[in-house]
Amino acid sequence: MRRLHRLFRLPYREKKLLSQSLFLILIVRIGLWILPFNQLNRWLNSTAPVADHAADWATIRRVVRSVRSCSRFVPYATCLTQALATRVLLRMDGQPSDLKIGVEKDQNEKFGAHAWIEIDGRIVIGKLPRHHRLAVLNSN
Repeated sequence: MRRLHRLFRLPYREKKLLSQSLFLILIVRIGLWILPFNQLNRWLNSTAPVADHAADWATIRRVVRSVRSCSRFVPYATCLTQALATRVLLRMDGQPSDLKIGVEKDQNEKFGAHAWIEIDGRIVIGKLPRHHRLAVLNSN
């Protein structure tokens, strides 16, 4: 009940961002289930223009906080789901970002993958302590 009360007290701009985040996370999650990644990625890239100006870190923090909050309410909102949704929301706000996908094999030869978003070389969502072990794929 307290969360709901806090939600109603938020400014309109924050409510709008939260609703956009939740909707986009759902769309991306469903898209990852039914479409090949390349097709979904092309479609998401075409939804908003690429920004070409300096990063606004206040906007970036708001978007990342919103995606993290809303991801808790969407089943299987994995790192890839969150990274794709974050990238689209940042593009809608005119912010540049890079999607990174890394892969690794652990000691037991088990395959692992992880996705994150970088801006100016800084990881804004999806930071892991083991990033140095991941081989980054070309994902843009």
